[in-house]
Amino acid sequence: MQTFVYILLAFLMGITMSIYLPMNSSVSTYMGSSITASITFFIAAPITSILIFLIFGNFNTLSKLKNVPAYFYI
Repeated sequence: MQTFVYILLAFLMGITMSIYLPMNSSVSTYMGSSITASITFFIAAPITSILIFLIFGNFNTLSKLKNVPAYFYI
């Protein structure tokens, strides 16, 4: 079952990327800047990641963040 979920997520991410790139291009046309249009992605991505973690994540892994070398966060 877990393999099916990963395959489904990969498939959905492929669909999402094929929709996101043309959509971002259209938004940048309206806004006049591709950098400004990308801001929506950089705001939506962390929010989505946090929501996925809150639903499916293992909260015990958060205590292991201090074990990761600081240069990996750069």
